[in-house]
Amino acid sequence: MSMVQPSQSTSRPISLLVPPPVNVVKINFDGAWKESNHNSGLGVIIRSHMGVSIAGASLFRSHNSAIEAEVEALLCGVKMAVFLKLEHIVVEGDCQEVIKALNESLASPCWRISPILKKVVHLVPLFRRIHWNWVPREANCLANAAAKLTIQSLCF
Repeated sequence: MSMVQPSQSTSRPISLLVPPPVNVVKINFDGAWKESNHNSGLGVIIRSHMGVSIAGASLFRSHNSAIEAEVEALLCGVKMAVFLKLEHIVVEGDCQEVIKALNESLASPCWRISPILKKVVHLVPLFRRIHWNWVPREANCLANAAAKLTIQSLCF
């Protein structure tokens, strides 16, 4: 599946959503957070290599920071993949700190997210292949919209 958006510098379109390889499933995750009331939304989109939607989630939560919402959205996506018995996955998010912590075993993540990241890492052996990719927000727009949907539609 490819989402095309005009480039700001030229009129040529650029591809933002790149499908995973054949027989690989892509999971995009994102968190949205409102500092004023600590409400947060989690967004997860799971798609096949053909761009077909397999599953998704838009969940309301409460967190003390945006990074906590991001990493809980990641955990939600990985748990969904376990439930769906997916074996080969690519996980994409727009939070560099979370992706860096997963890709670099020497990275020391923020204390706020360490307990949740440990839960994610505990699930990794349940997959045959898993890759963590950082993507710009524009390439994570579906998960971002799912995350924002929850906190924008509530009247708190």
